[in-house]
Amino acid sequence: MEKTIRDRAIDFYEAVWNQGLVDRCREFCAEDVLDVHHGQRGVQAMSDVVSSLRATFPDLTLTVDDVIAEGTRVVTRWTMRGTGGRPLLAASDSP
Repeated sequence: MEKTIRDRAIDFYEAVWNQGLVDRCREFCAEDVLDVHHGQRGVQAMSDVVSSLRATFPDLTLTVDDVIAEGTRVVTRWTMRGTGGRPLLAASDSP
């Protein structure tokens, strides 16, 4: 059975965020993906944000709380937890 876009969104968070498989971002994200928290667009920008946050919070876990999916668009609400291992860069300092 083919996965729904909702299922793929959850898979993205599990693989990329929780397991740290940032090389899989391209598999899940559109070329113009928007990271609204950092105001950056693009698959590489998303990979960089994930890598930076996982380096800052080595035990990072992300739990998907809600998913809204319509057509090819997905919005999620999630909770991230982790213990800081190094200083977190300000949004203006991120790659």
